[in-house]
Amino acid sequence: MASIKEKLAENTIIESLRWSSSPLARDDINVLEAFKNSNIKELALESNGLDEECIKALIPILQHHLNKSLKSLSLRGNAITKSELDLLVTAVQGTQLEDLNLSECDIDTEGAKRIAKLLERKEGIKTLKFNGNKISPEGWEAIGDSLADNTSLLNLEINSNDLGNKGCRVIAEALNENEKLTSLQVENNNIGDEGGEKLVELVKENEFIEKILAKEGNQIDTKLLHEMEEILETGTFVD
Repeated sequence: MASIKEKLAENTIIESLRWSSSPLARDDINVLEAFKNSNIKELALESNGLDEECIKALIPILQHHLNKSLKSLSLRGNAITKSELDLLVTAVQGTQLEDLNLSECDIDTEGAKRIAKLLERKEGIKTLKFNGNKISPEGWEAIGDSLADNTSLLNLEINSNDLGNKGCRVIAEALNENEKLTSLQVENNNIGDEGGEKLVELVKENEFIEKILAKEGNQIDTKLLHEMEEILETGTFVD
């Protein structure tokens, strides 16, 4: 293992590193240190069963690459606790990271509040994938408050979060005030016509939104979906 690490440490070409659907232990995290001389721009550690010890060991490695070259980070499919999120948010703030994927990470309402703190920054994340988590209306309120003033986020994916009409209303109303976001995904969220009407209001009032995916896995009337799509495409709707 030592000789492998030495060889990897000599490598300065690798820019993308993906380790998916395979368990990672503390010793495996140490191997990542061997890439310290590489200009890693994309790192994906997905569905690895990372525990608290692994996350804590990973943070300084992330900080090294975040300060150097890392622009895209995915931890999809790893359960992340509130204390681990605190460490992650601290590591990410003020860096050049643009894309963050925290889908299916068992993030709850308190975790959502940590994400809200990250979104409070005026500069930072451009794409946030936050699909398949466990957020209550209180958590969406916190995220919504941050979205209203955020000036960096371009793409937001919050599919499969059981938003319902209430959560959809919170997000849509927050984005009415946002002048940066261009793409929103809210599929598989049990959204009905009440939420659909809020999405229509959003595209009427916010000229910056270019794309909304809301058709699959919701119960929004087709007329509302058609109205929303036509406004996005033409800027107007003729009944």
